[in-house]
Order: sequence, then structure tokens, then C-alpha cells
Amino acid sequence: MGLLIGEVAKRVELELPVRIRQSSLTDARCLYHYQQHHIKGIRKGDSEASVRGTHFHAAAKEYVDHLVETGQFTHYAKAEEIAKAYPDCQSLINLWCERSIFYPERIYATEFNILLDWDYRPVPPDTPIKYSPYSGTLDRVEMIGEVADIYDYKTNRAVFDVETIQTFYYPWLLSKVFPHLREINFHLDFVRFGVIRDRSFSKDELEISVQPQIEGWESYLLEAIENNHFPAMGGHSTCNYCQLQCPLVDAGLDGKAIVQVKKYDDAKDMAEIAFTMKKRAATMMQALKHFASKEDTPIELTEEVLDFHLVEKWKYDRAALMKLNEQYGLNPLNGLAPSKQALMKTFRRYPEFERDLQEVSENRSHSEFEFKKKPPKEEK
Repeated sequence: MGLLIGEVAKRVELELPVRIRQSSLTDARCLYHYQQHHIKGIRKGDSEASVRGTHFHAAAKEYVDHLVETGQFTHYAKAEEIAKAYPDCQSLINLWCERSIFYPERIYATEFNILLDWDYRPVPPDTPIKYSPYSGTLDRVEMIGEVADIYDYKTNRAVFDVETIQTFYYPWLLSKVFPHLREINFHLDFVRFGVIRDRSFSKDELEISVQPQIEGWESYLLEAIENNHFPAMGGHSTCNYCQLQCPLVDAGLDGKAIVQVKKYDDAKDMAEIAFTMKKRAATMMQALKHFASKEDTPIELTEEVLDFHLVEKWKYDRAALMKLNEQYGLNPLNGLAPSKQALMKTFRRYPEFERDLQEVSENRSHSEFEFKKKPPKEEK
């Protein structure tokens, strides 16, 4: 990877066009959508659902702030007054306020905006994007002692699983502002249904498991920006509300294959096609590997070059890793997270660490062909 995590000076040299926040991470599931929306600023207008969500959040902030100022648990008359200003979601605002009870002494902030620098330290609101890459706005934060609760309002017409990007991102952001917190609870509040989905994080989990995920997202976005490579990637929920002219559709891919599947029959048909394609692709890749191993030549396509390289790979011993961590004065759990970002940072900081770990893991090494894609050489 051209841009290494931890090289703060080099990262600052890159002009970051947009902060890494929940909305950009969600849109980055399709890098083309991310580029058009967040870098080029191309928008096709907000959908009705998006506008309705914005109005609800504004009303919720006004209502909760009023309760905090007046020290009340509820105030239905005020709720009705606020709701009248937003006809598109008036009934939804009234419904949510009627079944919600708030404790003013617990509420720390509404629409709480957080900015972090490259080293994950809080910075002032006016800090330039170049020096404050991380940001997030938390709908409501409640706090008692060393425990905090984050509430994220959802006006969706369906209840979904709590494992969203903001589920991990928002607690991590808050933990950097308040390092004393030992527990942070995240709540998805589906205001239309009165349903709340919860996920709790300990301080150690945020540091050991969640932060490597954040670093992986950072690498993913920065590499795309640095290489100016933003391919369209369909097949996820972002496609449901995207109003851009999709390159995948322009290339002839059926639009039904781009959007999220909603009917069982469609899912079954698509699964049959995908499974067949997967088996064929696996067979083709084996044939290409065989050809590459004999001819030692890349395969040039219109937009890519397919190349194979014989690489040496090894699996490290987890027990040995923990012992090495202790010898180097590091956290014993360093490098055990699935993303391995922390381990890569350790290798860059202590080159001899990687050598020592390989020595105790030699019996686990093996050779295999690794498939790589790279852009074709430009003709001179």
C-alpha cells in the first residue's frame, strides 16, 4: 500500500478532500458513489426519505434541548408545537415524543459533533479538513460516570440489524473524546416502530477490536484517493437510494443485479447465476495460474493487467506473538485482531519484530500463487 498507517507526516501531505465520517464510510461501499458525492460534490437531489430524516433530527434536537433547559421528562404540548413546523413527518415526531421519557440530568449533548486529528485526538471545530480527518455527529449522548449511551435515530420503514458502520464508529469517536469511559452503549432508535437495537462496547474492545477496523477503513479510502481509483461496486443497500448514472448499468449490467434483492424468487434466480459464475471463475483462475506459472507473462486486458506471482506466505504462532509482545513492552494482545493493522504497524516500527516472529513460525510457511491486478502500462 502506498500510504502507510502511522506515517503521520506523509499522510498530512495528502490533500484529503473530505473527512472520514459515517456518511462517507457508508457511501464508500461503492467508491464511484463516494467520489461523485463527497469529492466532486455531484448530487441528484435529496430523496423524500432523506429530507424527512433531516427534519425529524432537527425536531428531535429542539425537543430534547427544550426538556434539558426546562428540567422536564416530557412536554407533549411543546412536541406538538415543534412537529407543526415539519408537515412531512409531523405524525412521526408526535408519536416518538409521546412514547419517550427523558432524564435531563443524564443528557450530555444533542447533535454532538466530534473532530479527531490523524493521531485520534480531539481538535477544535474550525480545524481544517487536512488536519482533522475523522468526524461524526452523534444524535444524542447520555452519560453517567464512566458509562455513556449513544442514541442514533432511524426513520426507516424497516428495522434492521444493529451491526452498522456507525455502531462501531460512533462509540470509537466518543471514546477518544472521553478516555475515562469504561463502557459505551450504542442504541439504534427506530422511531417509527418504537424499537431499539443495542450494542455495548468496553474500553478494551474499542481499542483492540474496533480501532483496527477504523484503520482499515482509513487505508481503504486514502488508497483510493491517492491512486484516484473509484470503481463502481453494486449489490448493496447504497444502490437503493443512489440517483447517479451508474457505470455498471451503462456497461450493460442489469439494473436488478445492482439494487438490493427484495423478493425471494429474485434472490433464488440471482443466487443460481452467481453460484454458477463463481464456479466458472474459480476454474478459469486455476487455468490462468497454470498458464502464468509456465509462461511467466502477464495477461493484458483493455483496462487491467492480470499477473500472478509466486509468493512466500507464513502463518504466525499466536502464543509466540503474545510472548514477543511482552518482550518488546507491547500490549500482549497486539496483532491478534482479524484486520492485522496493529501488527503491520508494529512491523514498520520494529523491523526486527517481524524477523523474530518469522523465526518461531518457520514451520508454518508455505508457497502459493497470489493473483494481483494492476493498471496496464501506458504506451509511450
